[in-house]
Amino acid sequence: MAYMDKQFVITGLKILGIAFLLGAYSCSKSEYSPDNPHFPMPDPKGTITATISGSKKINVGNYGFIRWANSNNFYLYAQDLHDVSICDLGEMHGLGNITNIPSTGFSAPTHQIETLHSCEAGHGYIVKFESDGHIVFFRFHIEKPLISPKNITETTIRYQYPFEPTTLKLSATQQSFPMEGGNSQIIEITTDASEWSYSSQNQANSNWVTIIKKQQTLSLSVEPNPFISTRNFYIKIRANEKTAYFKVSQAGITATSPPYAVGDAYMENGITGMVYKVSHNGKHGMIVSLDETELAWGIMADNVTYKCTDENNGLNNMKKIKEQANWEKNFPAFKWCNDKNPRSAYGGWHLPATNELKDLYTAYCRINLPQKKKSKATVEHKKSRDLFNYCLEQNGGVRLSESADYWTSTEYSYYNHYNYLRCYYAKALNFYKGSHSHYNRFTKHNVRAVIAF
Repeated sequence: MAYMDKQFVITGLKILGIAFLLGAYSCSKSEYSPDNPHFPMPDPKGTITATISGSKKINVGNYGFIRWANSNNFYLYAQDLHDVSICDLGEMHGLGNITNIPSTGFSAPTHQIETLHSCEAGHGYIVKFESDGHIVFFRFHIEKPLISPKNITETTIRYQYPFEPTTLKLSATQQSFPMEGGNSQIIEITTDASEWSYSSQNQANSNWVTIIKKQQTLSLSVEPNPFISTRNFYIKIRANEKTAYFKVSQAGITATSPPYAVGDAYMENGITGMVYKVSHNGKHGMIVSLDETELAWGIMADNVTYKCTDENNGLNNMKKIKEQANWEKNFPAFKWCNDKNPRSAYGGWHLPATNELKDLYTAYCRINLPQKKKSKATVEHKKSRDLFNYCLEQNGGVRLSESADYWTSTEYSYYNHYNYLRCYYAKALNFYKGSHSHYNRFTKHNVRAVIAF
């Protein structure tokens, strides 16, 4: 019968493989070595003596507990999301003789109770609790099992938690690089483990750091950073049960210059954004804002047109809006875009016109806008979208929303069957299908600002 909590009773020296391992382990030790299980060693600092029974348990931090079960069995309990296993080290003089953590011999969880004789007087044990790659060890030694006058089985143990015998030290824990990149100083790894390893903690973004392992050192090579934001990279170093981390950080660019390509950061004359369209060999083009918001095109439900009919240049539509009374209050999407401009001068940030937003969508998907009958942008474009959003994020920006409608600055009006002009609407572009729709102007949709360079 299975349980959600990981609980089981562990076998002892009946597992022949472990017994063979322990025999080989013991015979290789000097008679007077601390690792000789029969050579008396003092108890380590922090040793605790306790009694366990069916009702008396030892809590192991937030990981779980150990207690007696029945018929000379241990009962191990692990909290949710943790795994627990145990290794019987065989007969030894005391807790001080448990000096190493074996690489094998831990029994796996069975998730059920078994009636197996595993508690042996005079034996040493190591219990391992593990969660999300983090491991803690608990070592204990059985002093004497006994049966009380009431036939209640108890045992006295001496234990220590946490048990961390492996040494792992780094000569440094972090290093910063300039935007230009370069080579690191040598990172020295000090450990008494026979082997150690490293792994990248940035699997989706690891190509800008090259790591070379040589004997007891690591050296790093960092490529130039093409993005605005500082970027970070983490290296996980593992030796037996010990884990250490090394952080690599690199400064972002502080100024840019042409020629530009789609996805490049743009930082000139107080303008910061990301290039999504280029012309004239990368000397001119369009920039999209790094952030976005969700606002209404306009808050008034009036059946009038503001003559925002330009489909190619949103600045012309912005000009029409600024001619309206109280425009900053009544046209939230336009105001949000305009606020990116310097107050002291007229600027070019604006709510994109229909075709300007089409160009952004095309760069986002790397496709021409699908025709009406083929309006669905499929998973074929997912890699392109992920790359575009990756560039936005690396430049300190917010991803484009694949499922959202984005406002354009272009109005939409039509005559109904009574030949009455309906002017309540403006156009928006859906960034999943790539199709235009029209909505009441007081509806809230996503907003991005654009500017030409």
